[in-house]
Amino acid sequence: MARPWQYPFELHTRSEIIERYGCLPEQIQLDEDASENCGWPDLGGTALPRGYGILLDSVLTRVTMSSPDRTSYDRDEAYLLWGTPKRDSGDSFSVWLEEGQPETVGGMIDLTGLNVAFVRVVLSLARRADQVLICTHSQDVVEPTPRALARSVRRSISERWQGDAADRIEHITLS
Repeated sequence: MARPWQYPFELHTRSEIIERYGCLPEQIQLDEDASENCGWPDLGGTALPRGYGILLDSVLTRVTMSSPDRTSYDRDEAYLLWGTPKRDSGDSFSVWLEEGQPETVGGMIDLTGLNVAFVRVVLSLARRADQVLICTHSQDVVEPTPRALARSVRRSISERWQGDAADRIEHITLS
């Protein structure tokens, strides 16, 4: 569960969302009958561009399977994790693999000590793979641009916890 100072997100393929909803909605409502999918509608798998691990390695530490901080459910070899294995602090990025391919991709952006390089990598990965972010806190569907992410942070996270993170996100430049 996300703490008030964290922005929890998942990446989902734009075309899968448009196919299901007919357009790219501003929010995706939880499905009441989707308990096997943690309440989220089944939007299909997700894709990540080649070399995503190298990009993530450049901004977060990869958590190895043998890390003593890794909980038992995190020790599945089909689960890749970067950042902090602790769920209540720091940035994280996780990839669940199915048959060697990314199936579920998500993470947390810690707004208290904003890691601009991590945010830039998340947005870049999403853009290169034609993904959108879905804030799992507010259910916002977010285009992978600094301005759209900053707007979602402002709507989703109390000002008390976001500090100047939204302003700093809005000024990120992407290549």
